[in-house]
Order: sequence, then structure tokens, then C-alpha cells
Amino acid sequence: MDSQSNLTLFGNRLTNTIRIENQGRISCINSTVRENSYLWDNKTTTGSSGVLGGSGYYSFGNVSSIETNKDFGLIKTSGQITDLEISGIYTVDGNSAKTIGDDSYIVGVNTSSSSDGQAMTISGSLTINAKQGTGIGILANQLGSDDVSLKNDYSGQIYVTAKDAFGVKVGKNAAMDPSAAGDIYSLSVGELDIESTITSGSTQGEATGIYAKSVKRDLTANAITVKGYTNATGIHLTEGGRNLTISDMQVSAGISGNAAGIIAAPGRDNPVSTAGKLENIRIDNLEVSGGADATGIFANSITKSGQSENIIGNITVSSENGLATGIFADNADINLGGRILSSSARFNAYGIWTENELYLKMFDGSEISAIAANEHSIAQAIRSKNLYLTFEGRATINGDIMADAA
Repeated sequence: MDSQSNLTLFGNRLTNTIRIENQGRISCINSTVRENSYLWDNKTTTGSSGVLGGSGYYSFGNVSSIETNKDFGLIKTSGQITDLEISGIYTVDGNSAKTIGDDSYIVGVNTSSSSDGQAMTISGSLTINAKQGTGIGILANQLGSDDVSLKNDYSGQIYVTAKDAFGVKVGKNAAMDPSAAGDIYSLSVGELDIESTITSGSTQGEATGIYAKSVKRDLTANAITVKGYTNATGIHLTEGGRNLTISDMQVSAGISGNAAGIIAAPGRDNPVSTAGKLENIRIDNLEVSGGADATGIFANSITKSGQSENIIGNITVSSENGLATGIFADNADINLGGRILSSSARFNAYGIWTENELYLKMFDGSEISAIAANEHSIAQAIRSKNLYLTFEGRATINGDIMADAA
């Protein structure tokens, strides 16, 4: 379709179509809640490809609210995506859908039923609205593969506003099930903006930027913003990952909510001894705030390989009613070039806490501060069983240092 074309679908969908090139406008009005419905539903095992420029719009329906246990969205394919670009402006309006269960959601691109690694480019914008249900930007079984030519470049924008919201979810459905999570081999993210519509009085309202089993090769992100109510997580890797580069990430949760920047563990409540491993990470700026516990990075170990280093710029963590911890791990090897600031209004605050060993190099001008406003609480800038601390220039430590050996 050229830039002057306009295609409107009422209930009927683009099915069994393997390639679409659009520079005009495509819209689809859903007419059923009894079956899954997408603007483009490629039911063949041949992968979907093409260029979606121009604009596109999918509407769940014109009712105010209706329950459904099905999934709906823009694109669904059972085959492998290797040559698909969303360069235009595409919106999925599922605000009237009250989704029920983990197999029901409003989604932008769904390849969860495929058996191959996916590769796609998003240089435009993808917006998902699902204020009464679960909303997901990208749902994939696996992103990339051992084939290094398969890359996922999401340099554009992905916006998700939903009751429970995910930006990029690698797995089979909307469940946060570690046993069903899939791998990211290579992923680059431009702008990811994820927000729960819940603001009070609910046990729901979770928001997650990226959820996957692991990062096999690399993950880079320019800007990730996550706002949840019960829980908010920037990046959740159930088994850990390597070569993570984050320019800016901001995560916040509601008055009783837990917030975390990066979790490398099956769940946020796992003991650190059973958490996963992070290797070769670079964080330029990470800000985390929670009504309950707030954590910057949680992993079993933060290690380096080859000539790489784990480089931390700025981590700011604050909590109103819970613990505030900048970095919590069993073992860590970190170079700090900026500032780690951890503060709690009512409970303990920790800058870096490792259960076993901490190798920490502080560069000129760097700082670690822990502030506990409650006079009966603990404020420890560094806590480790075995601490190996070196300085490259002048650095500042505000708060206690607790170590068995140093």
C-alpha cells in the first residue's frame, strides 16, 4: 500500500499473509471476544516479513468493558520473523478488554507459539493501551539465536499502558513463570515506557520493562521508564545475563509496592544464594523508588570476563516504608565512577551489600552514601564479609562500613 492508501477492516483480518508493505493507513475494528483476533494474523508456519510504515490502528471494540479470556493485538505469527520492520506509528487500543488469566492479553507483536528465534526492527513507535487488563509490547518465544545475524533492534519507541504491563516479554504467555521464560540473544532498545494504570486499592498493578530467562550475548538500552503499583521492575532475568549496557533507567512503584532496577533471579523474593549471575554490565544512570523495598541491582554474582569491567555510573535508590539497597549480591567485582545513593525514610539503607566478597574500585570523584532517616535504623554504605577496596583518586563514603576482612 502506498502513502495515499487507506484500508479499514471490520472484523475481517489479514490472515495467511506472509508479507505486508504499507506506507498508508491500515485499521481494524474487532468484532468478537470469543476467539483470538489480530489485525495481521499469519496462521502459516512461514514467517512474517515486510515494512510497516505509515500508520496502523487496532481497536478491541466500542464497548466500555467486556471480559475475555482470549488474546488480541496487531501482529501474530506462528513462523519465524527475520525481515520485519515497524517504521510507522502503530497503536493497539484494548482499553475496553477486561482480560482474564495468563493466556489473555492485549499485545503489539505475538510470536509466542513459534519454535524459532525472532529478529525484528522497530524504528517507529508501537503503543499498547489496556487499562482493564494485561498489556504487552512484544511477546516472543525467543529473541535471536546462535545465528549472530538475527538481531532485534528496537531503536524506536514502545509504550505500554495497562493494568499489568510488560514492555518486552520472552515466554509463552503473560505469566511470570521462570520455567516458561525464553532467552534473549541480542536486543537493542531505544525508548521503553511502561506504566500500570492502577494507582490505588488493588492487588494488581505490576509493571515490567523486560522479562526473560537470560541474555546470551548482549542487551543495550537507551531509556527505560517503568511505573508500577504493586511491583515495578526494569529488567527481570530469571537466570541472569551478560553484556548489559543501560544508559538511563527509571523505576518506581506505589506506596506499598516493591521496585527494582535489575533482578537476576527466578523471583524478587529468592535468596541471594539461588539468584543468577550478571557478567560485564555497564550502568550509566539508574533511579529506583518504591513505597516498600527498593533495590538497584539484585544478583548472586556480578563478575567480569576477559578485558571487560563492570562499570557503575550513578545508582539512586529510595524507599518510603522499606529497605533501600543500591546493589545486593553474594559476590561482586565493581568499578564505581559515579555515585551510589541509598536512602530510606523508615528502615535500613545499604549502598552495596555482598554476602561474601566485594572487589570495589572507586574512581576520582565517586561516592557511596547510605541515609536512614529513622534514628533507630541502619545506614551502611558498604557491607561485605570480605572487602577489597581500592581508590583511583579521591572518593567519598557516607555511612558505615561493615566487613569481616578488608
